[in-house]
Amino acid sequence: ASIDAEFLKQHLPMDVGQFVAGQEENYRRSAILTFASKLDPPEEEPDGPAALSAGSDQARLEKALELAETYGVPRWEVVATRATALLMDTRRKADQCQAAMGSCERELLAEPERTFKHLLRAVYPHVAGSDHPRLGHVYAMLLDCHLAHRKQQAAGGGKVSEEEAAEAERKAARLRKCADIAAKLPRMAARLDLKRLLGEAGGATEALAEVRAHVTLGNVHPLAKLVKDLPPPARARGAAAIRPSQVFAVLVCATLAKGKGTYEDRYKAVEGLLDRLEVADLVPLVRFVALGAAAPAVATAGGGSTGWAS
Repeated sequence: ASIDAEFLKQHLPMDVGQFVAGQEENYRRSAILTFASKLDPPEEEPDGPAALSAGSDQARLEKALELAETYGVPRWEVVATRATALLMDTRRKADQCQAAMGSCERELLAEPERTFKHLLRAVYPHVAGSDHPRLGHVYAMLLDCHLAHRKQQAAGGGKVSEEEAAEAERKAARLRKCADIAAKLPRMAARLDLKRLLGEAGGATEALAEVRAHVTLGNVHPLAKLVKDLPPPARARGAAAIRPSQVFAVLVCATLAKGKGTYEDRYKAVEGLLDRLEVADLVPLVRFVALGAAAPAVATAGGGSTGWAS
């Protein structure tokens, strides 16, 4: 214990005597998990002791697992702690994070339901909605966990009702769509917050505000197509998902109100988009053109205001 304690003290602040004494089982567990969570700078040699100089993230994980086995710390906790630290490390690009994960993902899939809940609670809320590659990686891990759990259920002979099976299919489809959208967004709107687009906090009003902040004449068509493919809101928030017509309407409004050039120039820039508007969005536009700043900001069908008057 004293050798292990001295080793750990080289990597993190701790009380060697307390670790050696072992009177508090939680102290040893905390020290080992803290060690597992420590990350070396990406693409650099570790600055730590020579014992880890040739090792990278995988070497640290193996050492943490060795200590965990010695002191009775559950293996899953060590791997989950390590994976969480990597997923949350914004110094690394998403592909670097995936490479550094090594065997972590395979190990975590041994307990897919537990891992799924952990990712939702401890990782997903802290990944920025505009960090599309990292978010896509988390969606992919959640999908893998979900599918692995269903496979375990089937192998165990557990009975699943038709309703439960349908809900499981919907959840898998939603995760696939979210991962696919996360992969597409960097090419059309690199800073758009996918979580806000999905209306996770504020429903359609939030989603439409996010579109308004990032839609341009250059990306309006692919963004409208992407909106059409959005999965339905995960939880009811009193408003439906936004519609492609609203994406075009928001841009038409913004261009007419604050675009460059004369009013005629602005109108010509968006004239080709008018036939994309549904009646629910076209009527408020007519009011805006007729009344200008006096027109109210009319809430469109499906929730959210197109913001004709600003």
